[in-house]
Amino acid sequence: MSDYDVELRRVTKRFGQVIAVDDVSFGIRRGEFFSLLGPSGCGKTTIMRMISGFETPTRGEVFIAGEAMAARPPYRRPTNLVFQHLSLFPHMTVFQNIAFGLEMKWKGKAEIRDRVERMFALIQLPGFAERKISQLSGGQKQRIAIARALVNEPTVLLLDEPLGALDLKLREQMQLELKRIQREVGTTFVYVTHDQKEAITMSNRIAVMDAGRVEQIDDATTIYERPRTPFVAGFIGETNLFRGRLVDSGTVACEAIAIRTGAADGAGAGAPVHVSVRPEKVRIGSRAEALPNAFTGAVDEVVYQGATTTYRVDIGGGLDVLATVQNAEVGRLYDRGDRIAVGWEPEAAVVIPETAP
Repeated sequence: MSDYDVELRRVTKRFGQVIAVDDVSFGIRRGEFFSLLGPSGCGKTTIMRMISGFETPTRGEVFIAGEAMAARPPYRRPTNLVFQHLSLFPHMTVFQNIAFGLEMKWKGKAEIRDRVERMFALIQLPGFAERKISQLSGGQKQRIAIARALVNEPTVLLLDEPLGALDLKLREQMQLELKRIQREVGTTFVYVTHDQKEAITMSNRIAVMDAGRVEQIDDATTIYERPRTPFVAGFIGETNLFRGRLVDSGTVACEAIAIRTGAADGAGAGAPVHVSVRPEKVRIGSRAEALPNAFTGAVDEVVYQGATTTYRVDIGGGLDVLATVQNAEVGRLYDRGDRIAVGWEPEAAVVIPETAP
């Protein structure tokens, strides 16, 4: 039996002259919460539709639980889908909505009731069986949609931006709920989103996509701390991204400054590279002055965010540095026009080859 619940082997999808997915290969392990992350139009939903069978690859193969899916229509694949628009049946009770798929499979009444009751316990909505869909909140509707998809016990649950219509606070609550539900049932979840924080919060691994290709697949920590391409560095959270040339394994010449860096893998002296420095790893004021990478500039912008403040500092030569600091750790708040030092340790500066490996 395959170690992967989903596997794509050199999959390409064309729509006329447009290449939506370009020679993509990866595997999703059994029981993983796996996210496809990228901007609109990058190909992530097309991949999901090819897994579910609603699109056919132009080239390449899709496997689910080790079996090729080319000859299987959507209704015969061991998958289920949850979309942003939940398509719950308003004329049915909550119980009837969850039970619908089981009834279509001609399951017995006792089995249906047992499996639906287990779903109510899983989504933590006891006593909701006879409620109408119109009586539910947005978060409750999301849970019902998840339960309706899971009650059929699919090998893979596909979720296409299911939280997009919720407000921020409810969306954050549902992220934790989805993670809990997936952990308890152990079903493989494939989640499509353009929201970086959402993917980082929930996923075991993330595939970051751009222009039909997978830029990087890794766990959330590695994606954030060790991006392999300039696109990943810039798309996942905020970053300072400097372009320059590698002088040696620990120095990059960028515009008018030289940056001391961590080890540079995959690039030789003289190679064009980018350097990524996360704003929260930048120190300011007296805490920055003695660091190996220390520069002085004028505060150009101040964004107060309660617990933190982000400063944009013009260090000259057309270069700006973003620094996000904990307000409790800084003796004062700076204003636009103030001159301050900014700096960071070499280990905070990640070298990224101009050409991805």
